[in-house]
Amino acid sequence: MPNDSDEPQGTLGIQAYQTLGSNTPKVEVPKSAIAKTIQVQSGHTAATLRPIVDKLSLTIKGDAAFSYLSSSKLQEAKPLALTYWNGIFNLLDSAAAAPSVPEITHASKKLPKYKRSYSVVIDGTQFYLSARPVSVSNAPLRIEFNPANTKAETFDHLCAFWSSIDYDNIPLGALVHDARVTRLDIAIDILNLLPADIYVRAKKTKKIWIAIDPDSGVETSYYYWKTQKDFFGPTSPADLVIYDKGRQLDAMKQERLYGNLPHTRIELRLRKASKPLSLPGLKWPFKEITFRRGVVFEPIMDQRLWSLFLDSVRYRGLEPAGALLPEDLTKGKTLDPDKHAPTDIVREKDVWPFWHEAIERAHLTKLVECSQSNIAHLLKDKEGWTMNFD
Repeated sequence: MPNDSDEPQGTLGIQAYQTLGSNTPKVEVPKSAIAKTIQVQSGHTAATLRPIVDKLSLTIKGDAAFSYLSSSKLQEAKPLALTYWNGIFNLLDSAAAAPSVPEITHASKKLPKYKRSYSVVIDGTQFYLSARPVSVSNAPLRIEFNPANTKAETFDHLCAFWSSIDYDNIPLGALVHDARVTRLDIAIDILNLLPADIYVRAKKTKKIWIAIDPDSGVETSYYYWKTQKDFFGPTSPADLVIYDKGRQLDAMKQERLYGNLPHTRIELRLRKASKPLSLPGLKWPFKEITFRRGVVFEPIMDQRLWSLFLDSVRYRGLEPAGALLPEDLTKGKTLDPDKHAPTDIVREKDVWPFWHEAIERAHLTKLVECSQSNIAHLLKDKEGWTMNFD
């Protein structure tokens, strides 16, 4: 794990490779954001940024609290939970409709498994709450947000807001203790390489779906680990997504993060339920995925033809695509995967030492602190029972 005292200072100037040789100024990228730099060609530097937690979803059931309260109140846990959650759902509806509670409103975004959706805005950060599940197999409450853009003090204010939502003297925040992370998006940004410059080989890929936004022209590649029932379109969420982050921000009329530098985002979406405190120990999740770049010092053919060849590689694989090349085009030249399509852009040894830093920036421990505080209040007059906060 990197030491704070060893953090690189200052910035690194990178010139967009489409403008090499011109007077276009370099873009200054903070060195503290960079995991690795790559010398692609003469004058062409690319950078792999440190990982971030781009999106996080938590589901909350509150089983631990209800198990204790059911024994102390001589009630069964399930009826108690049902009564409590119905009360909380009504409170959320009332709060969303009340002008006196501006933090929460009804949201137009709604998940298929839930009947209600709310937008909670704290310090300018938006949290989505989904409630009233359509099936008892789903958790009563789901929270979704982007930790990468959330400050530590925002979680303190969110904790206070949750604590204010109280039914039968049980604050909603107390139930965060046994929350489970059910979606974790890990983003790795590549600067000065376009999505077309990067191609992916993943052994478990069952389908690749490429979509182009008709308005913005932003192209997104979706990779699926599960077989899709519909041949013409995916029927389940993607596991890996690659897109042009710079153009996406342009389409949203938001300022680019890194000026005119090509900005590709690689986003892995994990959906295995886990405890928030287990995330620092997450093993390298890209283990069976290989990322290669096609911009190299010495392509075996004209760079324009080389780009077309790489498109063929993207869908067929390196060897089958190479077999389709005319002999006169590659005469006397050897197609070397490690030389002509290096795997140096996303590697465990370069990127994953910074994972703990990404977790710290996500402030997940603040959620646990909020839960501990509320449970302590809930149980302050109780004796003979303790909760394990692991």
